[in-house]
Amino acid sequence: MTERILETERLLLSHWTEEDAREEYELAKDPYIGKMCGGWTAPESVEEARETIRTVLMKEECYKIALKDGTIVGCCEILSSSRHSMHSDPEIGYWIGREYWGNGYAGEAVQALLQRIFTDLDADRVFISCYDINEQSRRVIEKCGFTYHHTNENLFSDNLNSRNYNDLVYVMSFGDWQERQEKKPL
Repeated sequence: MTERILETERLLLSHWTEEDAREEYELAKDPYIGKMCGGWTAPESVEEARETIRTVLMKEECYKIALKDGTIVGCCEILSSSRHSMHSDPEIGYWIGREYWGNGYAGEAVQALLQRIFTDLDADRVFISCYDINEQSRRVIEKCGFTYHHTNENLFSDNLNSRNYNDLVYVMSFGDWQERQEKKPL
């Protein structure tokens, strides 16, 4: 895997290593994080977090989100093919540890991934989604400039208290992203 670091004003996005297991555990052990961000089960130990890093997070386009002082605050990923598209459009996924919510880190990380998707990976569009009960993620997605695309209704998850939920799906085209870049102040 080629080491890659994406840098923003406050963040460094880099690949996970097994040495990150303690911090990943501390962030992801909160069951609410897994529940809201894909329905995964929280790790029960540092060793379980290490195994998650080895088997799930150590991928070419999966990044730990860290402050410039090295503190890990979450995770983001570019999935090579969206489950919401019949084409090979990428999809963005992310989560932020609860203690770091409200600081704009998720939006900043998503913007870095959009830059990579549209300038390095030459995608025409990208998808992102969140559960209908995840208001915080919905606000992040909309602030980043994504447009509502459709809702996948009545999906079932054991990790969402064995109830049905709706998955809100958003999309951004290269043209929409480019227009937003042109409007940014210098």
